[in-house]
Amino acid sequence: MAVLSVTALAVKCDVHASSFVRFAQALGYCGFKELQVLFQRRLSAAAPGFDARVRALEAELRGRADHSEIGFLRDLVVRDLTSLQDLLASIDAAQIARVVDLMEVADTIYLLGQLRSAPVVDLLCYVLAMLGKRVVLLDPGGGLATHMARTMQPGDLRFAVSFRLYAAEVVNIVEDVAARGCRLWRLVTTLCRR
Repeated sequence: MAVLSVTALAVKCDVHASSFVRFAQALGYCGFKELQVLFQRRLSAAAPGFDARVRALEAELRGRADHSEIGFLRDLVVRDLTSLQDLLASIDAAQIARVVDLMEVADTIYLLGQLRSAPVVDLLCYVLAMLGKRVVLLDPGGGLATHMARTMQPGDLRFAVSFRLYAAEVVNIVEDVAARGCRLWRLVTTLCRR
């Protein structure tokens, strides 16, 4: 559905191409192309890698009614506001309190986040340092994050932040830390889990 033309789909399904157009219209779409965009977005979002996300964004931009720069900015802000509202609606207050307690008693807090997660851990690093906590940012610069993570002690806390389409090094470090039986809190997408 996402990658074949309506003609190729019609041949594969042994129906006339107009059947796909009528089907899409019966679902409330103007035509098959408009319905196909839904499948293309899903495929692009599920595919790993930055290039796939760029292609998905470009396809989404072509489908927008307002093609102006301010329209693009508006879409980004609305998406971010929606994500933040989802976070507030889905986060468990008891989990947040538990994380705060663990951060308070930790000798050192190791922060891990790359790609889209990097700004989150950068902000956490700043806030925790201003509060007088000993913080180590597991920075991917120089390829040392994995090696730095291995210096963690039993009284330390590891805090990993990641989003869908996770950075491979974040996953590797989290798995290594878990295998060594160390305490770890992960912020995955919008949920905080142990």
